[in-house]
Amino acid sequence: MRLYLLRHACAEIVGDAARDDSRGLTEEGLGEAAGVASWLSTRSEPPTHVLCSSARRAVETMERVVAGLSEKPATSISEDLYLVSAWKLFEKVRETDPGVSSLMLVAHNPGIAELAAKLSGHGDPAALRSLARRFPPATLAELEPSTTSWAALEPDGARLVSHFVA
Repeated sequence: MRLYLLRHACAEIVGDAARDDSRGLTEEGLGEAAGVASWLSTRSEPPTHVLCSSARRAVETMERVVAGLSEKPATSISEDLYLVSAWKLFEKVRETDPGVSSLMLVAHNPGIAELAAKLSGHGDPAALRSLARRFPPATLAELEPSTTSWAALEPDGARLVSHFVA
């Protein structure tokens, strides 16, 4: 099993907080998302399913990443992933269908970064140090759960394989 936690790429800045979920990616963000796709295509277990926040910036990130993969994963977009806590994101991961072998979650900070930290009980020392320092836009944490069931995943229950910043 493999779990990828992706923070959306760099988004437009708007002054109206009511329009936050309609912010799209900047040109830089489009390039970052393409960089994530390129990196992800080199992994031994790319995602077979993607759960994505309904915010425009997350959807555009997901679309750009998925477009760059040779094998297209199944995708689901959910309002339940928009600006939610790490705990809520964790619940969504645990609810994943047991048939999904490799999952990518596309969401927002602080929840996505906190979830990556909560799940990373051990792993590559350099990746753990990098994860502890930062989780900017277009950051991807690759985790290998120590269980064979999403429902059985626990805090500190995964090995951080890598931490990629586009």
